[in-house]
Amino acid sequence: MVPVTSTLVNAPLLRLAVEPSAHNGLRALSQVVVDKLTSVRRERIGAVIGALEPDTLIRVNRALALWLDAQRAVDLWDAAQAIKTEVQRIKPLRVA
Repeated sequence: MVPVTSTLVNAPLLRLAVEPSAHNGLRALSQVVVDKLTSVRRERIGAVIGALEPDTLIRVNRALALWLDAQRAVDLWDAAQAIKTEVQRIKPLRVA
């Protein structure tokens, strides 16, 4: 689940503004909080209040791809740092 909040933060790549409409059921200007992905058990999900418009879903999809790719890069860097000393001890092979 990608949370939605009416507490606005200036982070345009990770907090996407959504205007209230009859379609989405929001009552105030809100933001989709891309950097706070949350898992929710199916039985905890209540009735549908509304849905995001297709153009907003495309923006959310792009922002999620950016966020997840950035997170993957951080994870790879952390993993590389964890084995850095072991990698430095590897001696190159000499080719005859």
